[in-house]
Amino acid sequence: MMVQDPIPPVPIPEPPPVIIHDIGVGTGGVVTEEVLFAIVVICMLIGAVFILGPIARAIARRLEGRGGDAALQEEVAGLRDRMGEVDHLRERMLELEERVDFAERLLARPADARAAMLPGREQDR
Repeated sequence: MMVQDPIPPVPIPEPPPVIIHDIGVGTGGVVTEEVLFAIVVICMLIGAVFILGPIARAIARRLEGRGGDAALQEEVAGLRDRMGEVDHLRERMLELEERVDFAERLLARPADARAAMLPGREQDR
C-alpha cells in the first residue's frame, strides 16, 4: 500500500498595491486607502462649490432685494399703483351697491310707507 502525501495548497498572491509614481505618497510611492479617500472627498467638495456657488449667490441676491432688473422693478411699482386704484374703485362699488339695495327696498314698499321713510318729509297725522 502506498501512502500519498496531500497536495499542498497553492498560495494566493496578494494584489499589488496601487503605485502612483508622480505623487510619491506613503512609503515607496504607494497610495493608501486613507489618502485616496481624502482625495475623493476634496474633489467632491470642490465640485460642490462649483455647482452650488452660483445657486447660493442667486439666493443671496434675492434676499438682498437686488434679484430683478430695473425694468421689472418699475413694472412691479406700476402694478402696485394700479392695485391702489382698484382698491379705491372697489370701495366705491360697494358703496353704490348699498345704495341700490336701499333704493330697491324702498321701491318694494307701498307708497304710503315710502313717504314715511323719506327724509325731510313730514307725515300727516
